[in-house]
Amino acid sequence: MRFVAAASILALMALTTWSFAVAPAHGWWMPHNVSSYGGEIDRLFMAILWVVAFFFLLTEGLLVWFVLRGARARPGKALFSHGNVRLEIVWTIVPGAILVALALAQLSTWNTIQSARDTHAVPLAEAWAAQFEWRFLYPGDDGRFGTADDFENPYELVAPVDEPVTLALRSRDVIHSFFVPNFRLKQDVLPGSTLSTWFEAREIGEYDLVCTQLCGFGHYNMAGRIKIVSRADYDAWVVVQKRTWLSNGQDERP
Repeated sequence: MRFVAAASILALMALTTWSFAVAPAHGWWMPHNVSSYGGEIDRLFMAILWVVAFFFLLTEGLLVWFVLRGARARPGKALFSHGNVRLEIVWTIVPGAILVALALAQLSTWNTIQSARDTHAVPLAEAWAAQFEWRFLYPGDDGRFGTADDFENPYELVAPVDEPVTLALRSRDVIHSFFVPNFRLKQDVLPGSTLSTWFEAREIGEYDLVCTQLCGFGHYNMAGRIKIVSRADYDAWVVVQKRTWLSNGQDERP
């Protein structure tokens, strides 16, 4: 029976390792990164993944060894590790040291993201979250929000490529979360507060925006889109939106 248990554990190890090895080729991995700081986040992710993988394989390997060795009948009393102070110190210090090392390793990435967010203080738009939709409010010619020349775009945020874009995040009801997988960007949206986030997209395209905080029965349907375009296309889009919102529904007449 111990051989069946050991074989099952080894099969789990092999299957897990295989799944991670082939995941990128089969589209099971993270989506393509288009963010200026996404590469740094991916490197941190991979570092943590390697640490977890090492201890997963080590733990499962020891478990196989214990199953095969410990199931054999032997004379004498079994050795108990409960109350072993040295062993407890080791398995407390080792995880603690790993966590401290990871905390120090991520400081430069965290500082890069935070300092750049403070630098890009003027929001391109306000992102309003509500059950169960996203709406984006752009300032008009006066550059201020909450005035008569603002215009709104539901569901889709349009932004220029290769430029830092800051957003002011606001909620109309409960806690939501602004998550763009391709940007490696995730920021909670809190009612009663205005939080800021930023990104710099390096490729033109359309990218999914989802809410990752359970916000009600329609949470599954709270999806949006971020459309990254050239600066010329963005300026042209803004002109059209302003003309549409200020026209009061009337077509332009010669």
